Amino acid sequence: MTIDELIERLEDYRDELGGLQVMPNLDNPKGELQERLQSESNEPPEYRIESATGPDHDRRFECVVVHRGVELGRGHGRSKKEAESEAAVAALRKLRG
Repeated sequence: MTIDELIERLEDYRDELGGLQVMPNLDNPKGELQERLQSESNEPPEYRIESATGPDHDRRFECVVVHRGVELGRGHGRSKKEAESEAAVAALRKLRG
């Protein structure tokens, strides 16, 4: 699922998700994650591409986001940017508990 597809799904369920106090900023999850982490420390999150699979015309990337040596989230995508964004969304979910 791409970030755009996730946003569309969340918008479809906005009323049902009303119990959430804060919705993640899905337009810029990497920026939101960085702001949240930098409120606690000066160290920014680190994004690492763990793997790239498939032929050049249909590449799939797996990314992990790490902060202070702790893995916060993983994401997959057809581009490095998409995989990083999905990893940031996963990290925000984990941090919100």
